Amino acid sequence: MKTPTFLLKPSAYKTNKLYAIIPSDGNGDATVSGYVGNGTRQDEYGIIETVATDTPRLDYKQGIPGVLLEPTRKNFLAGSDGDSLTAVSSTLTTSAAITPTGNKKGAKCLDASDSVAGYAYYVGGALDNITARHTASVFVKFGDTDTISIGIESGTFARYLILDLDRDGNLTTNTNLTHTLLTLSSGTQVFVEKHVFGWFRVGFSWTMSTDANANLRVYPCGYTDVSQQGFCYIGEGMMEEGTCMSSFIPSVASATTTRNTDTLSVGASAFLPSSLDIVGVTTGAVLIHFTVESPPVVGASSTTPFFTWGGTNGRISLRRSSGTMVLARVENKDATEEDVTMGVETATSTHKVLFNIADTNVDVWVDGTKSASTAKDFAFAGNNPSFAGAGQASWIHEFTCWRDELTDAEALKVTS
Repeated sequence: MKTPTFLLKPSAYKTNKLYAIIPSDGNGDATVSGYVGNGTRQDEYGIIETVATDTPRLDYKQGIPGVLLEPTRKNFLAGSDGDSLTAVSSTLTTSAAITPTGNKKGAKCLDASDSVAGYAYYVGGALDNITARHTASVFVKFGDTDTISIGIESGTFARYLILDLDRDGNLTTNTNLTHTLLTLSSGTQVFVEKHVFGWFRVGFSWTMSTDANANLRVYPCGYTDVSQQGFCYIGEGMMEEGTCMSSFIPSVASATTTRNTDTLSVGASAFLPSSLDIVGVTTGAVLIHFTVESPPVVGASSTTPFFTWGGTNGRISLRRSSGTMVLARVENKDATEEDVTMGVETATSTHKVLFNIADTNVDVWVDGTKSASTAKDFAFAGNNPSFAGAGQASWIHEFTCWRDELTDAEALKVTS
């Protein structure tokens, strides 16, 4: 097996840097930027913690460490923890439970009424684009009831969307409403995640269309059964413009909070006068081991790649071709393109993709299979491989380069 000239696996890091394993003297370390102190990650114990400014988010949500890359998002809730909730026909006890953030910010919401459905809500700030799709999410934990309802109440027009969560994590739309219904975005999935300490994170996206703001409600006894009494715990909440639930962004009272697009790049250094020194301009091999989040909306596209290296008429990249697949692309010297799609992605998925480069051909290997051969001249038309948050979340588990083309046997080994 040939020895790599460059190997990056998420392990050690500091502000602005993710340390390379090869070379080991610091000259190949990746530059990290984009964070403004509002990003979070899930550590190896399942705790969600805030990451310092311009620090790699070494995230364990997928079971193995990966650098988490996401697009810009804003939390429109004016205050995102249990201390910011408002009670309606219910009683709130703040600081009643430890949430997945590791903080005692979960509020106990008790509905003691036998005539109305009590609830608590987060106040949503003014939205930037009322016709865009938005996603709301909140951490909830069951108390002594079997159904928790989570919903959106939209502005002055009293339009609602209510979903019911059961103890198994199943989420269904509640249609027993007397108000105008908001609708889930076309093709949208709802999102349910299980977290530490018995918490669920529940999310769903919808299209607002007319109202300038919305509140996020939680009913501890469900929306429909007004006679039932009981309690649940409510943790951190979030409301964002976008078609999927991204990682939690903490916000403070009376203010919205933005997380910038994540970027990760391998630039020039004393050891690498050009980043192309880690592969040849026209020959070499590039392996990316990554995970992508499941597609949030059927047909949604992301023209921005989450990995790219090179320039016009000489580039390799990974991107979403649509909401249902991942695509590897080779742009050849003659301006033609070779695309390899990685099937229909209906769930979060992990892949190993190898671009095996010779000056007159590029083989694209995907998960142990040679999926395409371009039979076209190729030469990198630019420097600096880079990764960025695009479309929705991706995790980079490994980035490895060889200066020489790999044999088929070697390509099979590293992609299997």
